[in-house]
Amino acid sequence: MSDDLREDELLNFLKAELELSQKANVYQEFPVRSLNGLLGPDAVIEDQGRIYIVEVKSKASVESLGRLSLAKELVEKQSSELGQPILVLAARIFPAKVKELSKYLDVRTVNLPRDSDLAPREYSRSQISNITSEKSWRIICRLLREKSTSIRQLSILEGVSYAWSNKVISTLINQAVVSRNWNYVQISDVPKLLNAVAWGRPFENLFIEEVVSEYQNALVAAQEISSFLRVSGINHAFTSSTSGGLYTGSAFRHDMLYLYVERDQLKKVEDLIGPRGKDGITVRLYLPDRNVFNGTRELESIVLTSPEQTILDLAGSGYSTRDLTRAMVDYYAKL
Repeated sequence: MSDDLREDELLNFLKAELELSQKANVYQEFPVRSLNGLLGPDAVIEDQGRIYIVEVKSKASVESLGRLSLAKELVEKQSSELGQPILVLAARIFPAKVKELSKYLDVRTVNLPRDSDLAPREYSRSQISNITSEKSWRIICRLLREKSTSIRQLSILEGVSYAWSNKVISTLINQAVVSRNWNYVQISDVPKLLNAVAWGRPFENLFIEEVVSEYQNALVAAQEISSFLRVSGINHAFTSSTSGGLYTGSAFRHDMLYLYVERDQLKKVEDLIGPRGKDGITVRLYLPDRNVFNGTRELESIVLTSPEQTILDLAGSGYSTRDLTRAMVDYYAKL
């Protein structure tokens, strides 16, 4: 089942269970900044003036309840005009302690059919860390580019051992992400691949600090900040929605920039971005977990992460950047 079809079926199921109207609307960009980035709930639904924040899990957990409670607090603090949100936890399996705590926290629970494909597939952390590591991601991106090739050819093209390449591809075959036709393999389910990446390497885990600049235009801000950092000899690269929007020519965020910098350069970067403005463009700073400066490109006088790194970071942002991630994958396949 494709992600789009599953989302449609899930929305219809939730409408029935929550007694929503047929005019219920799913937000693509929710008007609370932290929810779009840091939390990224599975669905935010508006119906007849009420807001429903929804987490969808295969097995409900205390962590899911914590995320919902934090989402509620953020909504109430940042957007009082939205009213008090209704929290919903939908899952196939509800442990007794989670059910009990849900009642205490006033979280509505929805039991998903156990034989359905409405809940996301869950993976083991060892599987995910395997496919999101630096070497593994090179193999996966090469397969995205070649579309159909042999494991040995992937190994040769990327300079990665055959044993490692085979391990990565076998993991993806077991997850029904890659299909095999004799000696050739190809990615058969891109949305499932991106979901696995989001689960295994959440981009927001790399977030370190947020700086509000004096700039009112995001493109100008990125150009000038990149120029200042370049002249100062500071390693940097814009990523996520910033680089994805520039690469694809669509969906460029005009209120926020995403920038990789090294930890020992943070103070210098803060000083160069300033002086601070009260209502300027927000620059979110991230610390690299690998050599993200390898293969950087320059567009519109802005230093960007490589297309491969951009896809990884966008996928790691989950549902909030889903459309741009797919556009970036399409762009990458045409390189």
